[in-house]
Amino acid sequence: MDKSFGYQTNFPSRMSSFTVGLSYDLTLFGGKFMSSTTLKNFNYSSRTKVLEHTYINNPVDISLSRNYWGASEALRYKLTKELMIKASFSSEVRIPTAEELTGNGYSILPSTDLEPERCKGLNAGLLFHHPNNYGFIEIEANYFLNQLDDMIRY
Repeated sequence: MDKSFGYQTNFPSRMSSFTVGLSYDLTLFGGKFMSSTTLKNFNYSSRTKVLEHTYINNPVDISLSRNYWGASEALRYKLTKELMIKASFSSEVRIPTAEELTGNGYSILPSTDLEPERCKGLNAGLLFHHPNNYGFIEIEANYFLNQLDDMIRY
């Protein structure tokens, strides 16, 4: 792209991301009930130069820093020795890649205002697990529901 325009259109970029999580597992009623709670913090920053318009040779310095929270909860309860119900809820984040934010100088234009993908999900199910002389028989039924916001597409 630099050769076709006759000036620099692709600039070095630096991106750093850091994700930290805290989880708490709880077991009650002699192991019949289990809960796992997780809280995550997603941080990222990026620095680069971009051309706001590829037809104008005037690079602009871009520096951004973002912070997002996510969480999940997973529950399981054994109704009997062989039958259990389970459910999970989550709010997750997918941080954009450096190429998605700053472009690649050829086929992907810079999108420094790009928000991360956010997904809220629900999973509920029933599991039957029966051991026998040959191994086990397992039957499972689940319901999934997901809502994806700010999906990033090429």
